[in-house]
Amino acid sequence: MGNNMKANGLTLKKMNSMVDFFDDKPVNELKTIVNDTIKHDAFVVAWLDYEVQIGRYQASNFSFYHQNDIDIKHIKQMRIFNINEELFIWRSQNVFKARLRKDNFDNNNKCQHVILAKQVLCGTRFNKVPLNNDSDFTEITEDSGAKLILPFQIDCLQTNDKIINRVLIQTHNYLSPNAIHQATYIDCRFVSFICNDKELK
Repeated sequence: MGNNMKANGLTLKKMNSMVDFFDDKPVNELKTIVNDTIKHDAFVVAWLDYEVQIGRYQASNFSFYHQNDIDIKHIKQMRIFNINEELFIWRSQNVFKARLRKDNFDNNNKCQHVILAKQVLCGTRFNKVPLNNDSDFTEITEDSGAKLILPFQIDCLQTNDKIINRVLIQTHNYLSPNAIHQATYIDCRFVSFICNDKELK
């Protein structure tokens, strides 16, 4: 690891990283790809044709609010991630493509510059009461009607209707020089959920 440099709320860091790609996998092989690559507990963000679902991947199984699986045929994109790795999957016509990226990989030849950033999730209010007596999920909402259901309990958003913090997604954004030696973004991965500078688990 190299030294950190902070500017404009972003952190520039040197990091060892490894990337691998999987092309044109049949839809029915998606779970095999995930099981073969992700060996540790992870979060899942899935963009479906009709909604965004956020859940967990544990012991080779998906779990989402109200269901213990995912409708594969409706997946547009999916990110399965933890602190050390992310499997990014996207649909291309009738097949899936995927990218696996692992950080802190012990190979000095793979050292590159990474910008650490945070993305704010919509949701300024949250439901402290467990949804349907399920204590593992929290609903966050906006006045506009936007809603997300997160696979953990949180108590860091507001006090007496005053917004204190927001739920964020920590991201790693990878840089590499282009043909004219200008640094440009070549990849981005999700790392963790955070609130009030604390990792949510």
